[in-house]
Amino acid sequence: MSGCVRGQTLVEQVHLYFIEYRHNGSYTYRHSWDGCISALSPLRFIFERWAGEEHCGESFENFHFRVKNPTVGRTLTGDESCRDLDIHSGTRIYIARISGTETGNPE
Repeated sequence: MSGCVRGQTLVEQVHLYFIEYRHNGSYTYRHSWDGCISALSPLRFIFERWAGEEHCGESFENFHFRVKNPTVGRTLTGDESCRDLDIHSGTRIYIARISGTETGNPE
């Protein structure tokens, strides 16, 4: 964790798990993110990276991101920070494609 400290900026190490809703009605673990992020940085940077790696550069805006619960958890816009949500290592983020944004390549 000490490798994350950069001057007086509030930077913390986090490990997030991304769990994606599948077309067959199940959820599957798709990706994790481990790194340092400012507690005040918007999560959209991590969401953009996830979409780029897992869905060939698609916009993260094609997906709903929810924290802690796949159906009733808070829907995230990407503008929230770790501090806003009080999320830390081990937090699960559930993802579902927004209807109508399919790319024609069902997985």
